[in-house]
Amino acid sequence: MPVELSDYDVMGITVILGICTALLVHKASSSFRERFDAKARVDSTATGRKESVAVMTNPQADRRAATEEAEHDPTRTVLIVDDDPLTRMQLRKHLERLKLKVKEVSDGPAAVQLYKEGYRFCMVVMDYEMPDMNGLITTRKIRSFDNDVVIIGSTIHDPATKQNEFLQAGANFVDIKPISADRLSEFVAEYNIAPAVTGK
Repeated sequence: MPVELSDYDVMGITVILGICTALLVHKASSSFRERFDAKARVDSTATGRKESVAVMTNPQADRRAATEEAEHDPTRTVLIVDDDPLTRMQLRKHLERLKLKVKEVSDGPAAVQLYKEGYRFCMVVMDYEMPDMNGLITTRKIRSFDNDVVIIGSTIHDPATKQNEFLQAGANFVDIKPISADRLSEFVAEYNIAPAVTGK
């Protein structure tokens, strides 16, 4: 026999169903929000890691450095240490015509750093006057790493007035700056600097 429900009964059931529905919706939305927040945190962390890696590493620069290091030949590479870019450009041009490879830096600390990193050279062309660390100090520091490299000091002053200082610091010879192509050719011949292999 069907049960007859009063209006109050219907109203009570409707209220109870409404409350249950609201609770279910709230629980579902809370669960969804928690999952969404967790995913956002994971994504944010992953993105942060990617950005950190991107900042820390520069693949193109790393490849360039690796290639340069792999191709570096200490028996055929001359290091130019001079704060004047025009002088470096002229010396590079002269040395490359002699089929030698060239690496150049603009100050003494950079030259010393190369030696600390393990680089070695067949010859160093060293400027006398440079900021931060002059040619004499740089020559002494390089000599502490390498007794065999040929170091040619260069100065805008009369070489005779700076020769003793440079020689005592460890230079092999001192010449007027800028050193000419002919003089560089003579140094290469005199000190038996091996020319770079053509095409390398």
